[in-house]
Formats: sequence, structure tokens, C-alpha cells
Amino acid sequence: MNYNHKVTFARDALIATVAVVGLYLLGEGAQFQPLQIPWYLLVVGFDVLEAVFGSAGKNYDLLFGAYLVGLGVLGAVIAAGVRRLTPDSSRSTLRLGAAGTSQLAPVLITGATGLVMLGVAGWLAGVLDLRHLRTA
Repeated sequence: MNYNHKVTFARDALIATVAVVGLYLLGEGAQFQPLQIPWYLLVVGFDVLEAVFGSAGKNYDLLFGAYLVGLGVLGAVIAAGVRRLTPDSSRSTLRLGAAGTSQLAPVLITGATGLVMLGVAGWLAGVLDLRHLRTA
């Protein structure tokens, strides 16, 4: 399968950067402490760089953003290296499954099930208040 390496690398870098920024934002907004672990590791990783190269000072926000983008680019470099070392026959592509469905159907089913389970968990934990939905 022919890949346009520049487009593939840019796509991988964008997706990895969005994932890293998403993990950071998840930790910023989440009150559930296990969800804050990736956020903590991102901040501590940047603090290690500050200890080595000196304080970011007034440029902290700019340099931290560059750090997150750098982690995304690093993820794309690793993905490109793995893709280069993997033979074409071992790469996953969009194929029809045993039932004749594309890979999109299981992803949609899993996502919908996950959202329903998250809603049920929120309801059981008392986070979601459904009393206002009852009719008289």
C-alpha cells in the first residue's frame, strides 16, 4: 500500500497532539483523581525540563504549549518508525469483517455502549439527577 509519508506524518502529528492536549484538558477539568494522572505526568515532565534548562518564567504558557506539540510530534516520529519497520502484510487496513460490516460498525456500537454505561454509572453515583424528568 502506498502512503504519502508527509501527509501521514502530519496526520499522525495532529492526532497525537490533539490526544496529548485532550489528556491535559481532561486533567484540568476532571474532579475524579484517577483521570488527573496523565495531566500530572505531563506537568511533571515539563517541570523536569525546567529543572534542566532553567525556569520558563513569563513564557511558561508558550513553552508548555510547545512542549505539548513536541510530544505530539515525537509520537508521530515513533508511529512513522513503527510503520516503516512493519511489513505491508501486517498493517491493518479497512477490511470487511466476518459479518460483512466495515470496522466502523463495531466502533459505533462500542462508543454507544460506553456512553450508556457512563450515564448509568453517573446516575448510580448520584451525579446525574433524573428526578426532574418524571411526569406527574
